[in-house]
Amino acid sequence: MLVRINELTILSYFLLILSLCCSSGCIEMKTPNPSSLILALPAQKNIYTGQIFNGCLVTAQRNTDRFSICFAIASEKCKLDFFQNLKTEVILQKRKDDLTFININLPNCSVGTGSLFAKYNAMFAPASSVLKDYMDINGPIHEGDILLTSLPSCGDSGFLEAKYLSDEFLRLLNSNELGSTNSVEVELAMIESTTSSCIDDLSFQSSFLPILTGIREKRFARGIPCSFQNDLNYELCPNL
Repeated sequence: MLVRINELTILSYFLLILSLCCSSGCIEMKTPNPSSLILALPAQKNIYTGQIFNGCLVTAQRNTDRFSICFAIASEKCKLDFFQNLKTEVILQKRKDDLTFININLPNCSVGTGSLFAKYNAMFAPASSVLKDYMDINGPIHEGDILLTSLPSCGDSGFLEAKYLSDEFLRLLNSNELGSTNSVEVELAMIESTTSSCIDDLSFQSSFLPILTGIREKRFARGIPCSFQNDLNYELCPNL
């Protein structure tokens, strides 16, 4: 004899099983909220990567050599755009024009202008003053030319060992302080041969002078460079 199981019979059977489970401690199954499925992965990722990253490692190839610089920059600013401060030839030319003006109108600054002229004349936009200073990279610099990696901190990655630092070193500049060095006047003032008379003539704001003095006295550093080869100018990079 064939028994036809209709939808009502199936529903009754399901309700019976459900009532038995509730009375005997079975796990109750619920229909998932679609939004909870979407949020599950990001939430888990935030738990896993909850550490704050305040270091930025910039790695680049120069000829056959590979170099890195560690900056005290938070992960949200660890991007090419932050370092690429001379983005167009117009901006680069304005730097040269401003330097010409300083050279003509501020005689006390003429000593340091020669090396800065040479620096700008070798560069091609988009370029980076700080990468030129540390790695002698003239540009143009595009995505893929450098590798940027966020780190918990430069100290945690081994860059604050004594061999990387001057005897006077106190700390790295933070991102705001590093950004404040982005001008032809500051670049000129950071050159060792630039005199105090020139710095007075450049008329920096009093709030910036402690940063500038710290850089000139090597108590502050913009970044800490290292080499992956036996380079006479740099220590070997930490085992990152």
